[in-house]
Amino acid sequence: MNALSAKDTITVEGLDIECIIGIYEHERSNPQHVIVDAELTVDTEPAALSERIELTVDYEWVTHQIEFLLKLGKFQLLETAAHLICRTLLLPPVSGERRCAIEKVALRLRKPGALGGRGQPILHVTRLAAQTDYTRESKCFGVVDVIGETEDVGFYRLCVAPRRGIALHMHQRMQEAEFVLSHGLTCQAEPARRSSVRVWPRGLAHRYDNLTDDMQSILCIDRPPFLEEDEIAIDGVPGQITVFESREL
Repeated sequence: MNALSAKDTITVEGLDIECIIGIYEHERSNPQHVIVDAELTVDTEPAALSERIELTVDYEWVTHQIEFLLKLGKFQLLETAAHLICRTLLLPPVSGERRCAIEKVALRLRKPGALGGRGQPILHVTRLAAQTDYTRESKCFGVVDVIGETEDVGFYRLCVAPRRGIALHMHQRMQEAEFVLSHGLTCQAEPARRSSVRVWPRGLAHRYDNLTDDMQSILCIDRPPFLEEDEIAIDGVPGQITVFESREL
């Protein structure tokens, strides 16, 4: 990225998301509005010269990820929410995601109702890709990037290698939700469109397959954080699941 393109930003302002967030008992049972402003530093010149969206970042795809994380992360602190959102957006792209890298994320999160109209708590957070590290774990289907874990919940990117799949399995303890990040996966033997969301009930068998020559990816939330012993391989037929968009959660 040259000195000029390093100043390019894509900004989403006023994203209003109703979600569970907070440490108090009434906040754990009553959704609140969180207003998100996100500024992404990217090199837009290749996309500008070619008019190819895969050479920039699709802002709708970004907003869907933020909605998914806030609605299903059920964070206790704005600080934790902002930290995990930044780390997710700063992940280096895999080929199936068809996007450019994001060099920096600046977030502004507001809880307009938290003080009963007397004021608004606002959190500003900035993170750089060059200063963000991830633990990467090898799996039979590819690799897992550990985005972050708290005592209650874990956030992961599952990267499915070309012509491989996540074998049929279920969970008895973990509650799992998944957001498809890329183009080209199938889930339950049906095409899994990018930005689609699946919330897996405990005991429901599921699988993904990558029939392409690109690395494909899934954003995964596990509550509690991932338990190896609860990844239970089974034989049989995948179960039926309702597929959502993030705004429908």
